[in-house]
Amino acid sequence: MASSVEFSISIDIDHIKRRLPFTAKILDYGCGYGRISRLLKDAGYENIIGYDTSPGMIERGQRENPDLVLRHNETFELPEPSERFDAAIVAAVFTSLPDESMQAMVLKEMNRILNNAGVLILCEFLRDDQRQYDAKGCFVSKIGIRMKHFHESEIRSLLHGWDIIHFERLKTEAIGRSMVPAVHVIAHSSHNK
Repeated sequence: MASSVEFSISIDIDHIKRRLPFTAKILDYGCGYGRISRLLKDAGYENIIGYDTSPGMIERGQRENPDLVLRHNETFELPEPSERFDAAIVAAVFTSLPDESMQAMVLKEMNRILNNAGVLILCEFLRDDQRQYDAKGCFVSKIGIRMKHFHESEIRSLLHGWDIIHFERLKTEAIGRSMVPAVHVIAHSSHNK
């Protein structure tokens, strides 16, 4: 799958550019083959590091984008010092990580690596009428992976303790190229409180 899948969830580059200077240190968490890192670099950002648990995704990303910093990491915990980043982008990570305890571990790690003014930029798919979901919003994707789509209230609940400063519903492409609802959220790190 790593060599052929094409991710497509949207991020609002213009909104990010209004919030973050081009010198910002940005983490692309769950970077896959580096699609979001590429968009950020092409927009003018230079201090971007991507991490993913899939060695195949990282190998593809390094092959296709040798100018990006993409690293393989086996666990949710990153080999980065606390409060290192100005922003962490988490795009469709929770969609492919339906376990709530694992989602909480990711958010705990984002809280650790963000500095006091740091922001979490979260992009996730919302439930639509194109799929059959189980009681937790999960389904098996066309590529055979168990995935989750969210209600807006679930995203807000997931970010309990974070200061949500931007919450926008939008339409984006799914892996199968159909247009589906998604949400773009910007939140301040909870250790700011």
